[in-house]
Amino acid sequence: MTVRLIDDAAVFPPGNMPTPLAIAGHRAHRRAWYADLVGPLLIPALRIDEFVAHLDEGALGAASADPIDTVLIAGRDTHTADDGIGLGVLVRARNVLLDDDRVQLVGIELALPNFADLGALTRTLLDQLSFGVPAAIEIPRIDGWQHALDVLAEDGAERAKFRTGGPTSADVPSDDELSIFLTACVERSLAFKLTAGLHHAVRRGEPDAPEHGFLNVLAAVTALLAGATRIDARSLVAEQDPTVLLGVLNGDLAPRARSLFTAYGSCSISEPLDDLVALGILRRPHEEV
Repeated sequence: MTVRLIDDAAVFPPGNMPTPLAIAGHRAHRRAWYADLVGPLLIPALRIDEFVAHLDEGALGAASADPIDTVLIAGRDTHTADDGIGLGVLVRARNVLLDDDRVQLVGIELALPNFADLGALTRTLLDQLSFGVPAAIEIPRIDGWQHALDVLAEDGAERAKFRTGGPTSADVPSDDELSIFLTACVERSLAFKLTAGLHHAVRRGEPDAPEHGFLNVLAAVTALLAGATRIDARSLVAEQDPTVLLGVLNGDLAPRARSLFTAYGSCSISEPLDDLVALGILRRPHEEV
């Protein structure tokens, strides 16, 4: 249920870890007892030169010197940099990494702009992708976002990406909005990842200021696969009792739910790890069984 659940977004806000420390920290995660929990290191494509310059940070032995699984991110800060979407920035970053055996490029991520015909734009984008690795396409929270999901589901090769947090309350989708997105993905059998805000396993906060939980998401998707309604999914998105969520996740559909909810990006590994240990889902090596 937790294998490669958390993509390492240490260099992104609010963590903003310096690149050398992020690389060393990621290598430490990959050596740790919880290594299976941690997915690739997420790197802004605009900072590829800085990343490469520090790639040997934290390489303290043969195991640490294994190639770093890396995903290149072209966020909305790249939209004015080249072609309006960020493909040029990604191409340059990918080319910098070519033949560098210290890195294994395992994915790219792009963000659709907050305007235009999202269906047509998504189709055009998919026609231009030629990176040889999977892509996650961030869907903006504007009218017509479902058309982007339709195109992604029809194509079947890439994932959707949805933002679940940010620096202001306006950046956090409501329980309704998140449950609508999850339902739309399940209805289309469309894999997705989430980003930002999911530092804890279980939802926190008030209805008008939620801090969403990653187990809530997994439970909602599991329930939807079992035939639950969108209203049922909303209740699970808002649920703050972990026993309710774990009860849902005890069923046979949880692995299938993970195949849809593939991962989420977090600048913190320690916070979700501590929650998983406290809930008994993961056990530290020194703990008695």
